[in-house]
Amino acid sequence: MRAREFLLEYNRDITKKNYGDKIVRRWGDGAVNSLTIRKVRDKVVAGEPLDDNEQTVYDEAVNNIISKAELADPTPNKQYVQWLVRAWINGSLNLAEDILTTGSQFVKMWHELKTHRALPPKYSDINRIKARSDWNQAWVDIRAAYDNFAPSKPMAKGHAEELFNGPDVRIIRPHDEQAACYYGQGTQWCTAATQSHNMFDHYHSDGKLSIFIPKKPNHEGEKYQLWVHNDNGSYQLMDEHDDPLEEGGIEVLNSLFPSVTDKLLLKIHPSLVNHPQVNWQEYGSVKQQVVEKLLRDGYFKVAYSDLINMLNDGDENDEDHRVYVRDMKEQFQEMENEVIRVAQNATYDELTHYQYDANMIHIPNAIFDFIDTYEEHGWWYGDWKDDEVLLGFTQNIHDWFNRQMPWDKRNRERQGRLEPYYEIEKDENTGKWNVEYTGP
Repeated sequence: MRAREFLLEYNRDITKKNYGDKIVRRWGDGAVNSLTIRKVRDKVVAGEPLDDNEQTVYDEAVNNIISKAELADPTPNKQYVQWLVRAWINGSLNLAEDILTTGSQFVKMWHELKTHRALPPKYSDINRIKARSDWNQAWVDIRAAYDNFAPSKPMAKGHAEELFNGPDVRIIRPHDEQAACYYGQGTQWCTAATQSHNMFDHYHSDGKLSIFIPKKPNHEGEKYQLWVHNDNGSYQLMDEHDDPLEEGGIEVLNSLFPSVTDKLLLKIHPSLVNHPQVNWQEYGSVKQQVVEKLLRDGYFKVAYSDLINMLNDGDENDEDHRVYVRDMKEQFQEMENEVIRVAQNATYDELTHYQYDANMIHIPNAIFDFIDTYEEHGWWYGDWKDDEVLLGFTQNIHDWFNRQMPWDKRNRERQGRLEPYYEIEKDENTGKWNVEYTGP
């Protein structure tokens, strides 16, 4: 088939039709921390129609991925777009930005090897690379074949500094793209991409990178890269395959390298003090403030007033009504206590199921999201959970939590800006985090 004929066949609408639902499912399964996209995902899975706003969310999510795949594809007939989209859907490419970096670099190497008939035999068809395990091995094999086919010139080291040289690991900080590429050789990091868009400047503008090179690697090519946001302490910790170390997050560094202590991490990345996995005391304080200020003194005070107003609509002289009011108040108190219990007992891992590296600023939303999941699945204890009237209040909880989400446009509007019902900020004098309820 001639290239012109193939070019006419490529159609974004067809790609969207074939992969749109799968793209939204991947977004909703945790590729992005957004309650909105997860709800669209749930409707897609259930086969339910989307309203206009949900359709807009759907279209934006799908077009985001397809556009990146089109930009990443080096061929004029866009013959690798669908493969790149599938690679992101199945998790071979972890982040959306990886389509433009690692994904683009891979298809460029593969296509050049194919053009010169230099592909390893088992990679004659790129569509055979399906699962994540296939992808990791293919990256190693294609990279090796490409290096043999087109040996690269010696790579400049760029500007970097050695932060630590311990018995089990060296820690290097690249200060420019050249250094990020040099010390990231053999990895799939977007900051080490040499033949596609490199993301070093993007990350470096907001935080510092540290590359961990084991003295006694457990496997060939073992490396880790830690990026920490300068202000809020959020981080990304990736292995050489650009997979996040989600289980244990940053704490896994100490198990890999005993010499890497919290004290050392805070020295090389001071903003980690804003992260719960380093500062558990402040995490406990923030969580307790959310429970007391946002839940007990915030929402529940309003919800209880609503309950009283509803109950007062009845005949106060009716003994049955008085008993009913008393029982309802008791059940409401039970419900409040149960929600407070759930929030107080939630572990960091439970709260951050959809955002494994959540920092202090994220904790209120993480709690709202966690309790919202409780409401959605009906995991409450107590007789009240089956009471139709009180279930209406759990729906109110559901709606109220949604309004707290910064990505949810139902937040109240003040002076033309969308704002959540709380403020959380760090006192620069004491270093403590303060949470304040700002709702009705």
